[in-house]
Amino acid sequence: MLKIQRIGEMLSCDTEVFEVAGARAFVFLPRADVRKTPTPWVWYAPTFLDGNPGTENVPIFRRCLECGIAIAGIEVGESYGNLAGRALFTAFHRHLVDTYGFTQKVVLHPQSRGGLMLYNWAVEHPEFVAASVGIYTVCDIRSYPGVSTAAPAYGMTAEEFETVLSKHNPIDRLAPLAKHNVPILHIHGDSDPLV
Repeated sequence: MLKIQRIGEMLSCDTEVFEVAGARAFVFLPRADVRKTPTPWVWYAPTFLDGNPGTENVPIFRRCLECGIAIAGIEVGESYGNLAGRALFTAFHRHLVDTYGFTQKVVLHPQSRGGLMLYNWAVEHPEFVAASVGIYTVCDIRSYPGVSTAAPAYGMTAEEFETVLSKHNPIDRLAPLAKHNVPILHIHGDSDPLV
């Protein structure tokens, strides 16, 4: 059994695991008696169905589900926000809106490096972002994972990637979210100085 299915059991909700464009995805669905149409949703990243989200997310997920809000995510690997991951995110968003009747606008829930993934997608689609609530959210590739580590995910050497970093680094690309008045809240402590 996948960890995501065990978390679904902890949440006592319907859990669906499926594929979008060859990538594994999940949805935690609220009970029918609290579900709205269209269904508001929270998009969690990074998703690894055998690891993330973790059990530490259960309390907030439970509260969302009780309020009729679905939770969803898709595996894009260690993409660090690359173009291929962003394309999968676009297909995932379209699938959830068209197939599940989810709202066009989503609340992002980036955790750690999920910030690189979700924010790089969000700045290209600000019209689909209602808000973002992150947990120790990475927004600068330089601080994590570092240019040298992220460059291969973008199909470049570190030197090549450095020359185009501002086109792929969330901290340098947030203006569209500000222009669309997207509220952003990051929860962060002082025990993670890297982020």
